[in-house]
Amino acid sequence: MSAAELFTYADALAALDDFAQGHTVGQPSSALRRNILAAYREIVATHDWSFLLVPGRVQLVAPQTTGEVVYDLTGGATTERQLTLTDATFPSNAADYSIRFDGIVCDIERRYSDTVVSLDTVMSPGADVTSTTYSLWPRYYQLPIDFMSTHPDAYHQLSDAAVLEAIRAAEGALNRGERYYLPQDDLTRWVDSIRHGDIIAATSTVAGLDVAHTGIAFRVGSELHLLHAPLTGGVVEISPLPLAARILGFSSQDGIMVARPLECRNEC
Repeated sequence: MSAAELFTYADALAALDDFAQGHTVGQPSSALRRNILAAYREIVATHDWSFLLVPGRVQLVAPQTTGEVVYDLTGGATTERQLTLTDATFPSNAADYSIRFDGIVCDIERRYSDTVVSLDTVMSPGADVTSTTYSLWPRYYQLPIDFMSTHPDAYHQLSDAAVLEAIRAAEGALNRGERYYLPQDDLTRWVDSIRHGDIIAATSTVAGLDVAHTGIAFRVGSELHLLHAPLTGGVVEISPLPLAARILGFSSQDGIMVARPLECRNEC
């Protein structure tokens, strides 16, 4: 039996780039990347590939192991399910981390200080644990927003170095905060909570790009549509399809962000 061949995203990009060299002129790499992502989604959606779903954990950074921890189920000085660290400090975003000690993987619920956290009510030991070694790692990794600064050729305005630096700073500010969105599969459940006049941003499936398109929520009877300009420089229109159906029709979009302008009741 022949060995399985590993064909990575980088391999696909290189192969498509080689193909494009002979058949197109000046094809931007962003277009090639979008086509690869579209092909991935098509393959996944073609069949119920149960064998593609492999549970596991991928650690992208080395775990923290310095020092030791002590676990107090009920009698902690700060909180119940208290985990105290010595000779090291917990990261500022420790609530997004998991920790393994005494042979158990636990989720951190809250960070109280550099050395004290509480553990999740379920993902935690059922008894005290004396001083022991540990391994600490992030449960998830927030993907960075960096598409514009890493693809300046796609935006003629970014030929200005000052503008490019401003965009890079804006991306950095966004990456330091938390971002929330409504996935496309949940839109029908939340559509009644979106008000006429809310600002809608369609989230992008392109790596490093947070928003692909924007518009204004516009209700037509009981249905929610999008007031927007489909093309740059085009005519503003009300989308023929309801918002949820419109998002599902674009492979490059996977949900929405919603912003609601508030009335200024005091001095602004």
